[in-house]
Amino acid sequence: MAVLIGVVAALLFVYFRRERDEQKKLLHWLSVHRGAIEREGLHDKGTLVRPETQVTVYEATASFFLVTIRFKSRMYFPEAGDGTRARLVCSLASLLFGWWGVPWGPIWTLVALNRNLRGGQLATVGELVYGDAAQPIIAADKAWRSL
Repeated sequence: MAVLIGVVAALLFVYFRRERDEQKKLLHWLSVHRGAIEREGLHDKGTLVRPETQVTVYEATASFFLVTIRFKSRMYFPEAGDGTRARLVCSLASLLFGWWGVPWGPIWTLVALNRNLRGGQLATVGELVYGDAAQPIIAADKAWRSL
């Protein structure tokens, strides 16, 4: 049983590492194409990306005794419906591994499950590109941590 838990935990680690890499690629793409997105919008995987286009991020929690770690998925376009798998993976990971940390495990697990069930953390492309004070999009990754 311990081997199975270890394998699942390792697979989740690889999954969230890949999600982070995909997030960086999308943020870079938004940064490079910022002008075109503002003017007429650009298509990305069948979604017209404009400043008002919504993106969502899902959250997972894993705990090990006194340590609780929070993970975020990459950004998904809710209108394209491509985040369903990420929502399920994040919620399942939280249900299996999130509860075990004292005291934050149960708290952050409930927060993650609530956010995922409500559609994730929503933002717009414009908020990511400009932020509150017209910051460059490269700083957008830090903005997700504060949401």
